[in-house]
Amino acid sequence: MARDVGKTFPDGLAEVVAVRAVSLTLRRGEMVAVVGPSGSGKSTLLACLAGLETLTTGSVDVLGHDLASTGRRELALLRRAHVGFVFQSYNLISSLTAQENVELPLRLAGRRAAARLRASAALARVGLAEQAERRPAQLSGGQQQRVTIARALAVEPDVVFADEPTGALDTGTSAEVLRLLRGVVDAGGSVLMVTHDAAGAATADRVLVLRDGSLVEEIGRPTTERVLAALGRAGGAT
Repeated sequence: MARDVGKTFPDGLAEVVAVRAVSLTLRRGEMVAVVGPSGSGKSTLLACLAGLETLTTGSVDVLGHDLASTGRRELALLRRAHVGFVFQSYNLISSLTAQENVELPLRLAGRRAAARLRASAALARVGLAEQAERRPAQLSGGQQQRVTIARALAVEPDVVFADEPTGALDTGTSAEVLRLLRGVVDAGGSVLMVTHDAAGAATADRVLVLRDGSLVEEIGRPTTERVLAALGRAGGAT
């Protein structure tokens, strides 16, 4: 999926290296969690792998498409039809209801006939059926996060890129969101999840540990204890 991915950002006359030569493969039917200390490059790596940031070096293939050689229109169609996104900042449109926010990717992908039914079903799955007609400002942070989960699930994606999907949720709702993401995997899709939560990361099939933008450790058959130990070796707090 990714080979020698690197990303730098300008900082005055210098450059900040956010990701350093990271290679990884996300297999179909697999959930992979990415953990690491704050500032280790987790969210930047996810954005590079999802095609939301251009690469400085390396290459990324998503569902058989080399992102560097895929045109903007084709890339947009690929995302709308096959990829689900869960953003830490929610990225909801303030003027639209929860229902309309969830419907939007389906409508943009030309799946208008199924949009309302799928959006309603997805909102019900995340426990927000009764809030479907509310706008983001009328929802709590945790409810807004669940709308983003529903939006990702509604397209029945082949791959989900999730940035802190349980960050604003209580323990019970977090467990439900992780169960829903696992459902994507059980249906044959894939999930790449950035998280600060060691227990949440331990629900993945593999855990990748970043430090200073580099992949420093991979944990197969993770447990919460093994993830916490790896984070300690990587430099502490997430």
